[in-house]
Amino acid sequence: MDLHLSDKVAVVTGASKGIGPAITRALAAEGARVVAAARTVGGPLDALAADGRVRTVAVDLTTENGPARAVQEAVEAFGGLDIPVNNVGAVTPRLDGFLSVNDEDWTWGLTINFLTAVRTTRAALPHLIERGAASIVNDSSANAFLPDPGVIDYCAAKAALTNFSKALSKEFARAAYASARDRTLHARRGGRRPRRAPGLRPGGQHHGLRPHHRRRPDHDALTQGSTSGPFHGIARARPTVTARWSPTREAPAQPA
Repeated sequence: MDLHLSDKVAVVTGASKGIGPAITRALAAEGARVVAAARTVGGPLDALAADGRVRTVAVDLTTENGPARAVQEAVEAFGGLDIPVNNVGAVTPRLDGFLSVNDEDWTWGLTINFLTAVRTTRAALPHLIERGAASIVNDSSANAFLPDPGVIDYCAAKAALTNFSKALSKEFARAAYASARDRTLHARRGGRRPRRAPGLRPGGQHHGLRPHHRRRPDHDALTQGSTSGPFHGIARARPTVTARWSPTREAPAQPA
């Protein structure tokens, strides 16, 4: 299967354990160049790094500057960034219930499952915007929608991650779509700058059009189908939330 990822640059957080090595392997197999970031690298990542398409980075992603370091490594090594994959995460069962979960537990759970994605995305976005077409992949969980008191901090963090993903797509997808549409029209009109539709504001939401999914309140575009605009890759499976924009798309995608 050709996913059109040849020579794209990706950063995978939490690349050394769980599904991290599989994500890294799949991206590399499709021709992408990958920075695999994890606290401890080695094992399967060393084998993947042998052909030069995968670069490993040992970094503590729970620190304030750790995610930015992983992003910078990709930019310096491969000249840019197209796909940050926010995969890092962990869960600790809270067998003694909510009252046993102290502030330190909450801080740990929210940091590794939510704030690492926020920090990685914040560091990555300037480079993604520069590329013009990019994807952000956030690994969420069914627990974002199915709370479990035994992993209460994990559930809260994944719910926050899913909400963050949707809010982010509303801001940056529409700005990217407006910019891509203007470039297309500009080229078609022989260099004459097209008039901007009311409500389109670079760097913000497109207030002139309502997202298609709002017309179908029973159909959450974040988890069950495509949203409107260039972020046309909203995941259909709940565990993963993906946002994608593309300058080649000339019209909003219709809901599935």
